[in-house]
Amino acid sequence: MLVKCTVCSADFKPRWIGTQHKKAICDDCNRNSQMSRSVKRLNMDTQNDIMSFNKRLDKIEQKIDMVETIAESVVTSEFSKMERNIEGNIREIVERIVGEVLEAKLEKFQNQIITLHNKIKENEI
Repeated sequence: MLVKCTVCSADFKPRWIGTQHKKAICDDCNRNSQMSRSVKRLNMDTQNDIMSFNKRLDKIEQKIDMVETIAESVVTSEFSKMERNIEGNIREIVERIVGEVLEAKLEKFQNQIITLHNKIKENEI
């Protein structure tokens, strides 16, 4: 007993008796249908994998941005510390040199004042 395929309208002999009452599909159309469903499922799985990879990639990019920001702030902080240390060292050196120069000038100036004072006293007598 031959049955007409509801998809391609070809005549085929059903494998089971119940096929006559169900939707009658020949073996080729059945294979094509199963293949089509398998490809569709595989495409969906592939699409899900791609979306998952994109999400993971976005997270990695965010982490890289965070690492760059943290590294930049650490470098800026360390640079500021070094800058303050250098400023402090320069200030100490300048204060020491200025102090030495002022002390030397002050001593010279005091000697001049004493000499001038002595000359004034000599002239008064």
